[in-house]
Amino acid sequence: MFRLGAVGGLLVVLVCGVAAGGCGSSSGGSSGGVAVQVGHYTVSKAEVAHWIPIEAILAQEVIPKGPIPNGMIPDPPSYTNCLSYQRTIVLSIPGEKTTPTIPQLRRECRERYESARKSILSMLTIYGWLKEEAAAHGIKVSDAQAQQHFVETTSKEFKTTSYQQYLTRTGLTSQDELLRIKNNLLATIALTKIFPHQPHPKNAYPEFLLHWAAKTHCAPEYITPNCKEYKGTHTPGT
Repeated sequence: MFRLGAVGGLLVVLVCGVAAGGCGSSSGGSSGGVAVQVGHYTVSKAEVAHWIPIEAILAQEVIPKGPIPNGMIPDPPSYTNCLSYQRTIVLSIPGEKTTPTIPQLRRECRERYESARKSILSMLTIYGWLKEEAAAHGIKVSDAQAQQHFVETTSKEFKTTSYQQYLTRTGLTSQDELLRIKNNLLATIALTKIFPHQPHPKNAYPEFLLHWAAKTHCAPEYITPNCKEYKGTHTPGT
């Protein structure tokens, strides 16, 4: 089972590197207004907000060994809880004698928040790209396939922490996990069953990036270098 940033070796790193960093989305929805649209696939602002604290946690611990410390999840705009957490982290570094200033701590908290946000937007957009590309070739990953893969890998992943503890500590749901598994399976399908069989295999991957980047649109506050102004059928912010 992959973690949010763990498609890195497959598509996340490649897409961000080749395509100058994507924006993102998660499974379609309209709650809170549309943040991103990739072809026929949309994601709500509420869904993006749901994933940011999850990524902030997993960026620190892939499988948390205990309850999440107060402040591990950055809390903009004041970052009150995060400031205390960051100070504790810095002062726990062996040999560290300099007490960090509030501006320094706030900058670190802001950077962690933006890093989590960017990672989520990139990963979830790639899911949209992969889903749409697979659909164009008559391929899809069902919930049943994802569930089977989950059963096969869970025993290897959760040896010291129960799956329910993992969900509770990270804020993930079973549906979130299914989406992440689908992302990983779609990445494998694209790399092994779609790209190698295109008329020009060497160009298949960059063509995939350019094709779907051109069809990716974001609400104003979600625009990134690879995500243009939102032009979908839904009204952002509604």
